[in-house]
Amino acid sequence: MREDGVVTLRSSRRSLAISAAIAIAFPMVMAGCGVGGSTIDSPSGPPVAEDEASSAAPSPSGPPAPGQPDEAVPYLDLGSFTISSDGDVTYREGAGKTSALDDSTSLVWAPRSATAPYTARFLIEAADVAASALPDGSVVLERDGELVLAIASLEPAQEALARDLADAAGTSAPPSPFASAEWEPARTGAGYEVTALVTAGRLVAIWGTATIESVRWLDRGEGGKSLAATPTALGRLASEAPYRYAMGEVASIAPAADTTVMDKQLRCHLLGARAKESWNLEPWRPDVDFAEYLLARCNP
Repeated sequence: MREDGVVTLRSSRRSLAISAAIAIAFPMVMAGCGVGGSTIDSPSGPPVAEDEASSAAPSPSGPPAPGQPDEAVPYLDLGSFTISSDGDVTYREGAGKTSALDDSTSLVWAPRSATAPYTARFLIEAADVAASALPDGSVVLERDGELVLAIASLEPAQEALARDLADAAGTSAPPSPFASAEWEPARTGAGYEVTALVTAGRLVAIWGTATIESVRWLDRGEGGKSLAATPTALGRLASEAPYRYAMGEVASIAPAADTTVMDKQLRCHLLGARAKESWNLEPWRPDVDFAEYLLARCNP
């Protein structure tokens, strides 16, 4: 729910529906993977022009930049999150321009006035969540092994897909060109601050609370049942978080999908079919090496 710059997202574990939306460029033609439909409406409201974004400049209190130990790098506060004890996430917009791609994922980018170097920052108020940095430079917060919030940078190679997702959602796309950065979490009294040092360009961040939007069982008349899994924009655009959490989210609403065969198909689609509307996962596929799934375009 979005109101006056505040977005409240209900716990993804409760809001995912059993029902059946687009790949990071990868040299595979995913022919034979079926297509389903999204059951979650895109955020309402007209696109906001770039000139309407906040023009707030970074605040003067950041850490020193590499090679400049005597000069402080200003902070740019992109927004803040409050995570409740039952997993609801409330986001309050900061100095950045925010563009919602779906009900669980948003892009946030720095205003024109932000001049590198600066330290982009999200503040997170939460208890009983654990934060960790992933190898791709993203940060995830989880509770009891389940994803609560992920924050990552949008890579330049993902720009075309991000623009397609923004167009589909009827919202603003980030400006081009843009830069990425690595995020790091740090403990605070109320929870965490997640920061990224930006040394050049304009940062575009993505945050989300789920990697799978919906799933539903289908009978496609080929071998048996098929599970159509529709990823969120986070599941399409983030790198590491979907590999870590997507299968758990699928299995939480479709327990029969919790098999090695389904996991291999899901990982194959994450590698080569992130732009497809939905991913068809079949429990009757053979349990062969993952490399064979890749060679067979996920359908050995």
